[in-house]
Amino acid sequence: MSTPDSATMSPTAAVEPRSAPVSAVVCSENSIGRDIATGRFTAGNRGRPRGSRNKATLLRDALAGDSERLLHQLVASGTSGDSLALRIAVTRLLPARRDLPVAVELPGIVTVADIATAGARTIAAVGAGELTPTEGLKLVTMLDKMRRALSSAARVTSRATSSRG
Repeated sequence: MSTPDSATMSPTAAVEPRSAPVSAVVCSENSIGRDIATGRFTAGNRGRPRGSRNKATLLRDALAGDSERLLHQLVASGTSGDSLALRIAVTRLLPARRDLPVAVELPGIVTVADIATAGARTIAAVGAGELTPTEGLKLVTMLDKMRRALSSAARVTSRATSSRG
């Protein structure tokens, strides 16, 4: 194939040479006021005005009135075979559970001594396989926070009693 020479090309197909490098070009009509090459804001432009909302918020507000219709349409697309629509619908309608309820019999906690008993039962449940180590750790952490709260309450009570006397 031969290449056409510039005499036979149409004027619109000709490429004009640039007069300035791209990094020096600042578009004054650019609505966001950024240097095209670097992406940085131009002098005197500090970015989006305070209080203006971003595109995601504007889109969410625009779709808010049709959310029920859009949800039904998404579920219908998912059940008719669109795997991406089904995945989106399932992740939005049925979010993943992070923690499941745990059934462990612990004594009523009134004193710091009761916390030691509850901690021993928690460790025994982990050892027996009734609780996962992560669940046991979370329970022991809660028991430790309860111990600190009881100790703090006891100190406040003893200070109040000693200052009266």
